[in-house]
Amino acid sequence: MELTGCKPTAAASLIKKLLAIEMIEPIAGHGKGKYRAKG
Repeated sequence: MELTGCKPTAAASLIKKLLAIEMIEPIAGHGKGKYRAKG
């Protein structure tokens, strides 16, 4: 949200889209809402 300047709903939507196209992945063991870019 802070980086993009969008509202929480838009940020969640963006994260879901990035997960769907496998551009990011959740990081296990670091709590909810932690992601990393796939390389």
